[in-house]
Amino acid sequence: MYEDYQRNQSESAFEKAHNRGRRQIFSFNPIKRRNNRILTLSAVVEHASYQSEAYLGVQELPVRRIIGTENRSSDYSKDFYPLHKRMKRNWSNIYRMMSEGKMFDPIRVIKYGGYYFVRDGNHRVSAAKYQDREYIAAEVVHYSLPFTLPRNLHWGNLKLLEEKQRFHQYTHVFEVLPENEFYVRCPHTWRWLTTEICEYNRDWFMRKFNRPPESMEEQLQSWYKNLYQNAISYIRKNSLTYLFPGKLETDIFIEMIKLWNSFDNPDSLWLGELYELFIKKHQRFRLLRAPFQRIHKEVKSFFLGAEDEYRRFAEISQIEELVPEFRPIRASKKFYSFLHSQLIHSYAPHLKSFYGRAPYIQELTVDWYNNIYSPVLRAYMKTYTYTAEDSATEQNFPQAYMRFSKRYYKQIISGELTIETALREFFSQNTS
Repeated sequence: MYEDYQRNQSESAFEKAHNRGRRQIFSFNPIKRRNNRILTLSAVVEHASYQSEAYLGVQELPVRRIIGTENRSSDYSKDFYPLHKRMKRNWSNIYRMMSEGKMFDPIRVIKYGGYYFVRDGNHRVSAAKYQDREYIAAEVVHYSLPFTLPRNLHWGNLKLLEEKQRFHQYTHVFEVLPENEFYVRCPHTWRWLTTEICEYNRDWFMRKFNRPPESMEEQLQSWYKNLYQNAISYIRKNSLTYLFPGKLETDIFIEMIKLWNSFDNPDSLWLGELYELFIKKHQRFRLLRAPFQRIHKEVKSFFLGAEDEYRRFAEISQIEELVPEFRPIRASKKFYSFLHSQLIHSYAPHLKSFYGRAPYIQELTVDWYNNIYSPVLRAYMKTYTYTAEDSATEQNFPQAYMRFSKRYYKQIISGELTIETALREFFSQNTS
C-alpha cells in the first residue's frame, strides 16, 4: 500500500515537472525554444576554451550552481525539467529513491567557470531541483578558466561569454582587478571596455604623466581608481539602472563614456559635469522612467548611514591614499555627503577654471584638503584646546565646518576673501 502511494507520488511529480518543462520551451519561435533548453558544456567551450584540467574528488555542491549538462540538451528545459514522456519511469524511480533517502551515489560533474555541468546523473539533478534541495554529492573534474561564467548564461547570450574572454585575453584584466567589479549584460560592453582602456584611457595616461604606462597592470589600476570606480559609485547612488532597463552598471558606464568622447575636447569636461549632462540627457529621453529613478535615489539616500557616506567619500576622493595625515572624524549623517558635494560639485569646477582643464583626482583632493579642509580643522582644534580624550570637541567639528563653509566658502574660492581672514572672523564670533 505504501509503495503504491510512493509510486503515485513520484509519477505525479514527474507529470508536474514535465508540464513545467514543456511550458518553459513552448514558443512558435524556434530560437526561443532552443534558448529555453538546458545549456551544454560543448557550446560553452566553443565560446570560452579552458586552460587546464584537474580532478577535485567528491564534494557537496550547491544545486543552484548546476546550470547545464555535458550532452543532454534535448532532454531538459533550462531549469532542468524533463521534456519527454519516455523519461517518466527512470525519473520517477530516482525521485522516489531520493525522497526515501536511498540514493547515495554521487553524480559526476565538470566545474567550468564557477558553475557545474552534469556528465552523469542528469535525472538526479532534475529531481533534486524539483525537490528544492540545496546540496548534492558530486564527483568533480575542474576545467579552469581565468574568470567565472556570466550569471544567467543560456543559449541566447553565449556571445556575452565570448566577448568576455576576448576582453581578458587582450587586457588580462581579471589578473589585476576583481572580476566582481564588472556588471555586464550587453556583449558589446566588453568590446567597448577594451577600446576605453587600451585607447582612450591610454591616451589620457600619457597626457597626464608624459609617458606611456609601464605595464597593462599600471594602466588598469590607474583607470580603475581614477575613473571606473568613481563612475560606478555615481551610477549606483543615482539609481541609473531605472533609466536603462536591461542594462547593468558597467553597461551604463559605457554609455557615459560614449557621451564623453562625443565632445571635441573631452579633457575640458570635468567628471562631475559629465555626470550632470549624462543624467539630464537620459531623464529627458526617458520621461516615464525618470520619476522612478528620482524616487529610488531619494529613498536609498534616506537609508544611507554615516559610515556608508564616509566609505563613498573616501572611495571617490582617494583621500586615505593621497593624504596620509587625514584622519576620519566621527560624524553624524550628512557630513561626508557634504564634503563629497563640496569637493566634486564646487571645488572641482574652481580648479578647472584655475588650470584651464579638468583637474585630476590627485590634484583635486590634495588641493582641497590643504587649502580648505585642513586650515579649518587646525583653527578649530587650536581654538577649542582639543585633547585626544576630548571626543565631544571632535564630534562638534562637523557642524562647525559646515557652518563655516556655508558662510565663507564661496567667497574664499572666488578670491573675495582669504581663508585666514575668514577663519579669524568666524572663530572670534563663535568664541565671544
